[in-house]
Amino acid sequence: VERDVMLVFDRSGSMSMDDGTGRTKLDAARDAVSLFVQLVRAGTGNSLGLVSFCTAASDPVDFGLADVTNANKLSLIGPPPFITGELDDLVAGGATSIGDGLEAARDEFTGAVTNPRAILLMTDGLENTEPLIEGVTDSLDGITVHAIGFGTESSLNGDLLNTLATSHDGLYTRAGGALELEKFFSSAFGNIFEAGILFDPEFNLPADQPGDPIPFKVCGEESITAVAGWNRTDASLILEFTSPGGAIITGTTAGAESSSGRTWTFVRLTLPFGGERNG
Repeated sequence: VERDVMLVFDRSGSMSMDDGTGRTKLDAARDAVSLFVQLVRAGTGNSLGLVSFCTAASDPVDFGLADVTNANKLSLIGPPPFITGELDDLVAGGATSIGDGLEAARDEFTGAVTNPRAILLMTDGLENTEPLIEGVTDSLDGITVHAIGFGTESSLNGDLLNTLATSHDGLYTRAGGALELEKFFSSAFGNIFEAGILFDPEFNLPADQPGDPIPFKVCGEESITAVAGWNRTDASLILEFTSPGGAIITGTTAGAESSSGRTWTFVRLTLPFGGERNG
């Protein structure tokens, strides 16, 4: 389903704090955003943009709403491991004006926008600088808003963010750490583009060991995407499908689409694949 999506990214001073794994929250958020951007197919009629905020929203926005093309993806997140481009220019500092970030995103939807519109908001703190959410929420009518709070419950106004999201047909989720943040951005991709989410398991895996197989049914779907994230930058995971007929499919299999960042990977199959579809 075609969508126009603005990413609204908190770069206030608290984003320079440790995320619990030895890196900054800003660095962890870069990985989560890059996963979302890579999941959106290029050349399919979708548009993406990015605006960051602290005391005020970036002006002009960090990346204006534009067609999702490979060239625009490169400008936004850079080449593998997808943490450069415009993402690399974000610096943590200042206070928090969530409302200004939302207004800047809303303004990107003016003009000849024909796709359904969505905002994907990520913030790690309490708003403390006007404009506030309450003052801009009515101007977001007709825009789906998904929100995530990145941090502890005490550092966020979860009720406010939940009201913002649910009043605009979206969902609010709180991520306590970087891995949960990546899981949200992956789920948000499914929610925004109506792809749906089937399973969301979490495991502790020893080194050099396979995880348990996760069976699922396919019945009439046009594509399936498996996403894996992990919470250590010195580790990696490999995904593989086993088809109903027993074929082993990985990201290097001809016809499969795959991409990997520092702490995530995904493999996407367009169905039917190798003559198989349901099962």
